[in-house]
Amino acid sequence: MDESNVLDSSFLERMNTLLANGEVPGLFEGDEMTTLMTQCKEGAQREGLMLDSQEELYKWFTQQVMINSLLQGSFHK
Repeated sequence: MDESNVLDSSFLERMNTLLANGEVPGLFEGDEMTTLMTQCKEGAQREGLMLDSQEELYKWFTQQVMINSLLQGSFHK
C-alpha cells in the first residue's frame, strides 16, 4: 500500500466498510467464493461449529475478519 491508494476515495470507502462490517461487497465471487466457503466450513468445524448454509458460513467469516482486524489494531497501538 502506498500514498496513492490511501488518497483514493474508493479505497477509503472500502476500508471503512471492511472495518465497520467485516466485509467488502463483491470481493469474492464464483470459484473464489466456493473456495472461501469450503475453507470457512473447515474452520468452523475445527471450532466445533456445524454451519451449513452459505449465509451462516459467510457470517462466521465476517466475524473472524472483524475479530482479526480488532486484534491487529490493538497490536499496532
